[in-house]
Amino acid sequence: MHYLNIVILTIIPFFVSLSLILGSHLGLFVVQAQPLNATELLGNLTDGNHDWQPWFETNVTQTNGNLTISLINDHTQKLFNRAFLQTQLNTSTIAPPVLTLDYASQSVSGNATFMAEIRDNSSEVTDNSSSKILWSEFLNETSGKLVNNAFTLPSNVLNKPIEFRLYIITEGGPSHSSLSLKNLYINAEPKIADPNIKVEVLYKGLKFPTSMAFLGRDDLLVLEKNEGVVKRVLNGVIQNESLLDVPVANGSERGMLGIAVKKTNIGPVHVFLYFTEFVKDGDDPFEKKIPSANRLYRYDLVDDKLVNPKLLHDLPSEPCCVHNGGKIAIGPDNNVYTVIGDVNGHRTTAQNVNNGISPDGTSAIYRITQDGKAVLPTILGDNKPLNMYYAYGIRNSFGMDFDPVTGNLWDTENGYLIDDEINLVEPGFNSGWVKVQGIWNTTYRTHPNSLGKNETSLVDIGKGKYSDPEFTWSYSGVGPTAVKFFNSTKFGKQYENDMFVGDYHKGNLYHFDLSKERNKLMLDGPLRDMVADNITELQKVIFGQGFGGITDIQVGLDGFLYVLTYQGTIFRLVPTT
Repeated sequence: MHYLNIVILTIIPFFVSLSLILGSHLGLFVVQAQPLNATELLGNLTDGNHDWQPWFETNVTQTNGNLTISLINDHTQKLFNRAFLQTQLNTSTIAPPVLTLDYASQSVSGNATFMAEIRDNSSEVTDNSSSKILWSEFLNETSGKLVNNAFTLPSNVLNKPIEFRLYIITEGGPSHSSLSLKNLYINAEPKIADPNIKVEVLYKGLKFPTSMAFLGRDDLLVLEKNEGVVKRVLNGVIQNESLLDVPVANGSERGMLGIAVKKTNIGPVHVFLYFTEFVKDGDDPFEKKIPSANRLYRYDLVDDKLVNPKLLHDLPSEPCCVHNGGKIAIGPDNNVYTVIGDVNGHRTTAQNVNNGISPDGTSAIYRITQDGKAVLPTILGDNKPLNMYYAYGIRNSFGMDFDPVTGNLWDTENGYLIDDEINLVEPGFNSGWVKVQGIWNTTYRTHPNSLGKNETSLVDIGKGKYSDPEFTWSYSGVGPTAVKFFNSTKFGKQYENDMFVGDYHKGNLYHFDLSKERNKLMLDGPLRDMVADNITELQKVIFGQGFGGITDIQVGLDGFLYVLTYQGTIFRLVPTT
C-alpha cells in the first residue's frame, strides 16, 4: 500500500495550525486553537517580512495575510518535517528572555516527536551545522489539549536575525499527528493562574543571584554567585556597598550559594553563608589551582557589614564544579541545616555503593549547631562526618524548607537528565542515589514498580532508611530548585502553609496542597501516582509561568511571596486588590 505524508501549516491572523497526516484514508485531524491574544510577538506572523518558510517539495499560498504550506511526499524513513519563521529577535524589556508557547499536539497513530528550535540566521553564520542552533526544546504530546509552556532562552538569541522552527519528526510508516500553535511571544510578564494575585518587580539588575534572606520588612540580603558578594536591597533599592566580598571559585555551580539569617536575643544578627572559597574570584584552569573547599561560615552583621567570620564546616569541592548544593535553612530546633550533592561523582556508601568507602562528606544534608558542633544524639554515626549527617543518598539539591506546622524538612532534588524529585526528609532519610532516582532503579528503569518495596541493593547507614519521593517529574528539562511553605494568610486561607516550588529550566512556580497529616502532597487525576509524565499532567499545579530560572523563594515579613531568578530579578507576588 502506498502512503502519503502530508504536512499542512495554516496561518490566519494571530492563529497558526500545523497538521501532519499520513495516509489519505485517515482524514484530516486539526486541533482548533482559540484566537490569539499575544504580547510582544516574535513578529507579525502573516506579513511579508515574517513568512513561514516550507521545507521539502511544497505548495505555498498566501492571500490577504493567510499563509498555507502543504507538504506531500511518499517517504517512509525518519523525516524532519518542519516549517520555520525568519525574524529579528530584539532585546527584551524584561530579563531573562522567555519564550511562551500555547500549543496542542497529538499523535493519533504511529510515532511522532514535536520540537521547537531557534537558529542563528546572521549572515556571518553560513553553514547549516549545529553551530547555528541557539536553543531547542522537545514539545510534549498533549493528547490534543491546549497547554501553555514557557521556556527560558539563552541571552545569545537576542539582537540578531533568527529562525524560529517547528518540527514534527516521524520515524516512518503510518503516522497521523498534528501540532497547533496559538500564542508565540517573548518576555511577557510572569503569569499567575489565580486572577486574584499579581506579580510586581521589586528589583532588577542583580548578577546571577542564588539565594536571599530577609533581615526585616522590605529589607533583604541577596547573594551574587560569581562575584562572591552579599548585597542589601532596602525598600526596593540596592545599596551601593556590598556587606561582604570574598573570593570564590565560580565555575559552573560553584560560587556564593547559600544564606540564612538568625536574629539573637542579645548581640548582633547571625548570617550563615555557604560558598566555594578560593584564592581569587573565578576558576583558573590554566594555573590548575584547586578551590579551597565548599565552606559554611557564620558572620555577625555589624554596622552594615558582615564581620567576625567563624568557620563552621569544611565540605568537599573536588574534582570539579557541579553538585555543590549550598542551600541553608535554620530548623525549628534552631540548628543549621545545609546540603551538598555528590560533587561531580563521589562514590561512597553515602551514595549507596555496596562495600564502598566510608562517607567523605558528600551527598548529604547536614545538621549542626550554630557553633558548628554535631547535634546530639546523632542519627547516622558518631564519627565525622556521619555525626553531622541528617540525610544521605542525595545527588544534588537547590532547595530545602521546614513545614511551619509539623516542623518536617522537605527538599527538592535533581536527577540525572530526568526524574527530579520533591522529598519529605525525615531523620536518617536515604534518598537512594546512585541506585535510585525518582521511583526507578537507575539501571533497570521500570514504572510504577518502586524500589522502595525492594530495598536490598541500598546501603543502610545507622538509622538510615530509604523512602520514595512525594513527587517526581519523569521527563527532562525541569530542574526544581527552591521550595517554600507559605506561612501567611495574605493570599487567603486557601494558600496558608501550602508548598510552593520553583524550577530553573521552565521558569514555573508550582503550588501544592498537603494532606491532613502533612506527610503527602494532595494530588489527584493524572498526578494521583505522584509522577508527572508530561507537561499536560502538571497544569493543575502550575501556579505561575514565565519567571525565568528561579533560584530562591521566600516569604517576606510583609507576608507576601518573593521569587528570585538567576537572570537578576526579584519578583513580589501580591493580591490584585
